[in-house]
Amino acid sequence: MKRRAALLCLLGVLIGIAVYQYLPFHREEHRESPSEIEKFQADEERLARLHNAKLPPPASAAASDEWPQWREPERDGLSPLKLASVPWGPEGPHRIWTAAGGPGHSGLAVAGDRVFTLVQRGEEETALCLDAASGRKIWSMAWAAKFSDASSGTGPRATPTVVDGRVYVLGSTGIFHCLRADSGTILWSHNLPDEFRCSRAYGYSCSPLVNGERVVVLTGSAGDGSIAAFDGKDGRRLWAAGTEAGGYSSPLATTLAGTPQILGMTGESVFAVAPEDGRILWKHPWTTWCGINVATPIVIGETVQDAQRSMAAIRSALPSVKPG
Repeated sequence: MKRRAALLCLLGVLIGIAVYQYLPFHREEHRESPSEIEKFQADEERLARLHNAKLPPPASAAASDEWPQWREPERDGLSPLKLASVPWGPEGPHRIWTAAGGPGHSGLAVAGDRVFTLVQRGEEETALCLDAASGRKIWSMAWAAKFSDASSGTGPRATPTVVDGRVYVLGSTGIFHCLRADSGTILWSHNLPDEFRCSRAYGYSCSPLVNGERVVVLTGSAGDGSIAAFDGKDGRRLWAAGTEAGGYSSPLATTLAGTPQILGMTGESVFAVAPEDGRILWKHPWTTWCGINVATPIVIGETVQDAQRSMAAIRSALPSVKPG
């Protein structure tokens, strides 16, 4: 009996090790093929150009203390504000206020005198609106949804976008709401998994992009449109484009070669669409071992930069787009 128990125990350990090798969060055991390794070799000339590249000045010369969406108003991570000297003792900077939150990975959007974010509370995702000066809760709006994953955590991933009195929030299960910024009242909603027949293994992470009168999200769908635009006021779908499963990035509006375009990343490529109709302008293959493209592209001059997650490599794509 003891021998049999020992054999069963050993068998259980071996099975556990075998299963562990294939779990999505087990990173170290992944080995790229020689061709994949070669693809990620450093390009010394390109790295030198990146090292010497000059970041553009913030698009708006007028300093603003608002940060109404993911990565600042232009999604370039640049702010015209100059921070004053902040006393930083052994305990860190002086704490002004704290507020009750919850699990999640959402950033903060600041518009006017209010702060907006998303958190998980029990079995509900919750949009929060706080007073920026005191942290006092102004309103909260919750809906039944919960995403939890052993490797990527629990709760919402995307940052709210605040424009013209409306707050656009995308929850981790794909529930997309437009809310009134003053009260949290729902103006319209979409269920992306139902409408686009898709799902995200690690939760929806796209922070909605407002571009003119439209709001744009990456849907994650390989069959009904990788990227979609909705009317910002009434929520009706304007267009959908692309046939690749989504990554975990957020779209970016820019102009390349004199042509306005919206950049996005799926799990397989970096691409650009025409804002008015979703027409694909260009596409640059960029595959990863698990279909995970997370970083938001940045634009320097006429060059698009995107970071590849697992190898921490940087690659440049100069699309050949002709004006008009």
